[in-house]
Amino acid sequence: MKKLVILFSLIFSPLSFSRQYIQCSSPDTYSSEVIVVNLINENEGTLFYSSGMENPEDERILLDIKFDSTAFNWNQYIFAKNNLSGMVRVPTAIINKVSDNLTVELQINGTNLEFNCFSRIYPGN
Repeated sequence: MKKLVILFSLIFSPLSFSRQYIQCSSPDTYSSEVIVVNLINENEGTLFYSSGMENPEDERILLDIKFDSTAFNWNQYIFAKNNLSGMVRVPTAIINKVSDNLTVELQINGTNLEFNCFSRIYPGN
């Protein structure tokens, strides 16, 4: 009976989103820019941007991101803080999935950047 209860709870429990960690670097070999997109659920997370980990801390930014829309197979997350605004675009197909090779686009204050990334999943709360 106990096994039956566990089976039913697994079948009928809602699927939960696992935290998704996406680490990226610039495809330009002369650039040390990196970003990390950390999705804590499907609708929000954080974006960490650095001009390079060896550079001064004032060249590092941590921003809250919120889901905005899905367009052309991309999930768009927007941010605005102080004098910074823009969006980060993540391929819809990799949301809540592991990937060793994906591209993430960042638009920050009108500048468009592209990053090569990998994605990992960690159990949700």
